[in-house]
Amino acid sequence: SLRELAEKEKGGVQVVEIDADAYPALANDYNLTKVPTTIFYTEGIKLRSIEGAYTADSLQRHLHNLLTQDEQKN
Repeated sequence: SLRELAEKEKGGVQVVEIDADAYPALANDYNLTKVPTTIFYTEGIKLRSIEGAYTADSLQRHLHNLLTQDEQKN
């Protein structure tokens, strides 16, 4: 779903995957306690994290809602 979202956003979204089993220290740094966890960032600032599996369309709605809220704050 994340790769599909990145394709839909035509390069406007960067996806980074962490294998929590292979890199437990890194997973710990990001407080990843459940798999899958999706964390949304903009310009290095964490906006929100969500746990569980989502479709690309659902992730896209989350992303756009977060970015709209962020724009309204500025």
